Amino acid sequence: MNASSISIFSFLYLFLLCSACSDNQEGKVVTVTSFPQTLALTAQVKMVPVPFLLPRYIGITDDRLFVYKEREKDLFEFFSLPDCAYIGSAGTRGSGPDEFVSLLDPRGFQKLDSGFGVFESRINIFKTLKYQDGNLEVVQTKNVMQPEQTNGYYPLQDGTFVTLGNLIESKEYFLHDGKKQDVIQKIDYPQWISGQEEYDGITLTFAYMKQCGVHPERNKFAAFYTYFKRLRIYDKDMTLRHDVDVKIEPYHANFVAGEDNRKSPLYYTGQPQTVSNLIYALCLNAEAGGAEAKCNPELHVFDWDGNPVACYKLDRRVSLFTISEKHRKIYAIDNLSDNEIYIYDLPEMK
Repeated sequence: MNASSISIFSFLYLFLLCSACSDNQEGKVVTVTSFPQTLALTAQVKMVPVPFLLPRYIGITDDRLFVYKEREKDLFEFFSLPDCAYIGSAGTRGSGPDEFVSLLDPRGFQKLDSGFGVFESRINIFKTLKYQDGNLEVVQTKNVMQPEQTNGYYPLQDGTFVTLGNLIESKEYFLHDGKKQDVIQKIDYPQWISGQEEYDGITLTFAYMKQCGVHPERNKFAAFYTYFKRLRIYDKDMTLRHDVDVKIEPYHANFVAGEDNRKSPLYYTGQPQTVSNLIYALCLNAEAGGAEAKCNPELHVFDWDGNPVACYKLDRRVSLFTISEKHRKIYAIDNLSDNEIYIYDLPEMK
């Protein structure tokens, strides 16, 4: 091969390399058509002695599994790990020091090194909780903002936090300065729906319903959409960095608004889980007809650059899940089955 041929070959190689890299430019839509690893997982079914009526969150604290039940007298059920042996109930409503005045927002639960954090909606107070000796204690409280109703609570770095769009303004996110209690940025909705300029705040909030997660270092924010098979990743300043369209069947891109919204399939539901440098999101793949429609649930795994990592096909209908790195387990429940916990082995990444 002569020198000119080598030069031409090198130029073509660099051109192709740069073209491939352009597909991952920050903020540009990237299409995912497959996952590098796809596995079918089979659950071990654990029967529980107390029913879960309207479970809203499942998490892990101090090597215990807990389930938050929104409408019951006892708000939490606790189980030992790894086998989910039942421990007991805790947490009640009331105005006492270790009680809860209002509902807990499932989007405001936070993993902590010891205990866990919850966000009391309507009064906008963040509480740090510790379960020990059969009691759930409030060890710290923090007034997050003025006592007006917000939509979600996602703390980021430098005392800032994100809330989701409200029913009045047609904005998708609000970035707050927690110290000054000011809104420092308002972020627009995407333009994925034909004629959405005619939608009001209520319709947009519903159409772009999403499940969100924050990077463990609080420098990134991810959103997985319920009515679109898409995710977006932002930095701590809420600048869009990665916009990912998961074009894997079943796939439907036309949201149906108004009274006919049950004609729209459901994709990402339940709160995503962040483990190390990965995000796990539950993709229900439910047919049109609402939450009780036929579904093919999967766990989708991405890194924080929006790259697909793995897809785990689940043999049970799942509504909520959490992950134990220590025990290499996935723990899940279905809000249509009130007495079962599903335990999956967490596969090793290839």
